[in-house]
Amino acid sequence: MTDERLLDFAISDDFKNRYGSPKASAIEPKGSALIVPTIGNGKFYIFLDGDSLRVTRPPDSSRLTLRELLDIEFPPLEWYADRLITPGLSLLWGFAKSGKSILILHILLAIAQGGRALGMLRTKQAEVLLISLEDGNRRLQTRLRAAEAPPLDSFHVFTDWLRADKGIESLEKYLDQYPDIRVVCIDTLFLFSKLADSNDYSSTVNLMESLKRIADSRDIAIVCLHHSRKTSKETGNNDVTETALGSTGIVAGPDHLLYLKRTPAGPSDAVLYFRSKDAEPAEMALSFDHDISGWKYQGEASDLADSDERQEILNLLRDQGPLRTGAIAEALDKKVNNISYLLKRLLEKEHVRKLGYGLYALNTTESPESTETCETTESTGSEGLSVNSGLSGG
Repeated sequence: MTDERLLDFAISDDFKNRYGSPKASAIEPKGSALIVPTIGNGKFYIFLDGDSLRVTRPPDSSRLTLRELLDIEFPPLEWYADRLITPGLSLLWGFAKSGKSILILHILLAIAQGGRALGMLRTKQAEVLLISLEDGNRRLQTRLRAAEAPPLDSFHVFTDWLRADKGIESLEKYLDQYPDIRVVCIDTLFLFSKLADSNDYSSTVNLMESLKRIADSRDIAIVCLHHSRKTSKETGNNDVTETALGSTGIVAGPDHLLYLKRTPAGPSDAVLYFRSKDAEPAEMALSFDHDISGWKYQGEASDLADSDERQEILNLLRDQGPLRTGAIAEALDKKVNNISYLLKRLLEKEHVRKLGYGLYALNTTESPESTETCETTESTGSEGLSVNSGLSGG
């Protein structure tokens, strides 16, 4: 919903003197901002940057000179769930039964309440729409009760919806009827679209363009759930796009990509990868909380993996005594450079001490309590290193 201060300024004498006479009847909301046409001076875009009011040319103008483009002041990205859900078209996928429907259900619930997504991530309160075509009312009710969801009128739920082009038209009409809806989830993309062939590039591109047009024109977030290939082509953490089922048109069109990967052998139950054309990438480690039947943020995936590997070094030094870098690398079957980096981290945290060039031992100067459980709290979450028991929470 647009802040009333923006409209007050748009029709004020101050705005008129600076930018020209506004066409009051043609002022239109654009998400949480305003588009203000003026008489003889074109359109202006008014938004809040924190508590400061900003005015610029519309950032979505389709025809600009280079000077005009470089002069545009774009508002900061608006996050409905911090580092995960922002306006535009998003695709969230994972293997069948990986927990992606539960993941998005809890995120939507947090947004509708204005609470913490995944137990920790900040949200911006907004109305949400869930089109759930895989889960019926009974299953959704069970999951929401497990999450202790309060009765909310800001959370719209449909378990049936028109499909394909009629589904797109119905979505636009519903958003016209409920303009305060800022986040939409479609579960799943292909049940909604009824595409005959997910490998048809032209059809998938047209589908994603239709949904992206709705998201962009209304400045809302649309999240489509999707499935992974049965045989994943994944070769590492950097490129997850090849794991999505169907043609490359599926992952080429969205502004943001989210991939939920189960990691039963790792320090977390899953990793949620976020890739975006507009924002920094993220890789979040998640644990499954059976009390609420939902996912919780455990920390940054790289930090948890790092902690797990550091714990291996501590265990080795405890069992075998002082060792050189090469011997540690050989015993743990890891590269020397990686072990050197991890030892540096352990030195900084005073978990180990250096006896000589390349020779390390446990830091026995610590008290018994701090040796058994050495914990640090960082901005991305908590990590524990226990010499006796290994990484907690894995």
